[in-house]
Amino acid sequence: MDIDCIQISARRLPEGNALITSRQLLPLPAAEDYLVKRRRREKEEERWEASERRPNVVAELLTADAIEPGSELSLKLDSFSREEQNLIRPNLQKDPLIGRAEWTGISLTRPCAGI
Repeated sequence: MDIDCIQISARRLPEGNALITSRQLLPLPAAEDYLVKRRRREKEEERWEASERRPNVVAELLTADAIEPGSELSLKLDSFSREEQNLIRPNLQKDPLIGRAEWTGISLTRPCAGI
């Protein structure tokens, strides 16, 4: 919701003419400039996500029913860069279970029947 507050003043000049002035009080001009830039950036991000970004892999797998619920998933270290592997490996050595998950087939973003 956009709300503006404008102050309007009317004065009678000595010659008998009237002078009407207006001044924007809210939002402050600097804040309005910030909001315009922010909206523009958000629209650009939405456009980029809609056109450039690949769909989420989980969403694709759910749509295709590609994995049976209950299937065990495991982290493949070789799919990461060396730098990422060096960060992940110590955690996996401490607790190998963090590299494993069970596929439920339930989306966290779309409604599920029966739930």
